[in-house]
Amino acid sequence: VKLHDQTATELVNTLVTVNKQLKCVALPNNELTDACVADLVKLTACTKTLDLGGNRITNAGAIKLCSAGFDRLDLSFNKLDSTFIDSLIQLIESDSLPVTYLDISANNFSSADIEKLKHALEKHTPVREIIIETNPAKQAYFE
Repeated sequence: VKLHDQTATELVNTLVTVNKQLKCVALPNNELTDACVADLVKLTACTKTLDLGGNRITNAGAIKLCSAGFDRLDLSFNKLDSTFIDSLIQLIESDSLPVTYLDISANNFSSADIEKLKHALEKHTPVREIIIETNPAKQAYFE
């Protein structure tokens, strides 16, 4: 059974209410969308690692998650494209990106997107590990 936004919201509220520190909250391969992102952001109170790979998060929701305070974030296999890369670069260049590990594999990035991201990361290095596999663009820049 796949989780949808309402179920994820209920789970988040329960986890935050219990107020226990968790190593990771993993919600991959569900049907989560930007509609529950505001609730997912609340998870920073109990974890610094969030796995949302294989959901339906779009650019706007992904940027909110990137700036929320998570240390490790998996946004692979979602609905991200050039708009996300441009917003991510803005966060990187303003030193406003708390994420040090980011998986954005299997989204819809072009070679030009990857090149722009590469240049931003050369100048500012908040991200210690970024994974960009199985995108239309090759991962050659980050090997």
